[in-house]
Amino acid sequence: MDSDSNPFITIGIPTYSRLRYLQEAVAAARAQSYPNIEIIISQNPHRDPEITTSIAEYCRAQEAQDPRIRYRIHPRNVGPEANFNSLADEARGSYVSLFGDDDRLLPDGIESLVRALEPNTVMVFAKRYIIDEAGIRSKKKTVAHDRLVGFDSLPPGQVANPEYWAWRKSPTIENSLTRTSDFKRLRFREDMDMPDIELFIHLAREGGKFIFLPEYVIEYRLHRNSTTGGDFRGFGKLADSLAKLEVSPEVEPWKKQLLEGLTYHAVWVSLLRGDMVDARRLMASEHYPANSWSNPKRVLMGLCVVLPGKLGSYAYNALHALKRRRLFDQSLSSARH
Repeated sequence: MDSDSNPFITIGIPTYSRLRYLQEAVAAARAQSYPNIEIIISQNPHRDPEITTSIAEYCRAQEAQDPRIRYRIHPRNVGPEANFNSLADEARGSYVSLFGDDDRLLPDGIESLVRALEPNTVMVFAKRYIIDEAGIRSKKKTVAHDRLVGFDSLPPGQVANPEYWAWRKSPTIENSLTRTSDFKRLRFREDMDMPDIELFIHLAREGGKFIFLPEYVIEYRLHRNSTTGGDFRGFGKLADSLAKLEVSPEVEPWKKQLLEGLTYHAVWVSLLRGDMVDARRLMASEHYPANSWSNPKRVLMGLCVVLPGKLGSYAYNALHALKRRRLFDQSLSSARH
């Protein structure tokens, strides 16, 4: 049953390799106070058959227990972006709530978002708590994130300039309800990372109604494997795509900041992958941060890029591995004490 005051909501959860986190995500979805929902779990098969089987068995058991749940598995790994798109394609709700299998909706999350909806709303978005690998909230990181995306200054209700806030990355896929018809029409680009940024910018540029709810509705987990099967190759493509868009003077500083961040991360990923041609192209881009030589990490990246052949990639990977090992040893030492 669907009505303006009681819309049918699709909760979509893509999954790939994290059964323990998926169990938490599904339990949180099933515990929603808002009753008019369906829950779709869409699985990308893992290269390890045991991981694929364990997740599939859990999902089928959940589907058998709860008639609101529908489960599907792709015949092959189509990637995280295509998996999100498939969830929207399967959605029966008038709005979709899509988030990673490592995130957790708060019990009243969907109900709060629905309550904020107004006629002809394209999107309603709210705040998100930042949690760590163990699921513990970080007040410091949550406050810093709120400040970074402008939640400390964004008035509640209808957003006056949605494009400004889209460039600031205030709405994200996991902290929002998006009208299903709009998501299906624009979709995630499947050749880039963080495609929700591009989708929401284009949606905002169309002039649709965005609503901001100054409440926390979800816990967003930050950890070293924060992806549903992607490999972060698409930062450069996202930067290239967004660079073509003309924006107002008010938006320009945030466009510049976003493009610099994406280009910097694209160079980092290219170095790790050994794609030196792309690393050099990106570092020479006008969007690469101009103050790089004041940052030790960026100085190191710059030195690795100018080394001949793939020598820079080998050096950067070795240094990156040493850093990860040091962080692991530090975390292990802290756990022992």
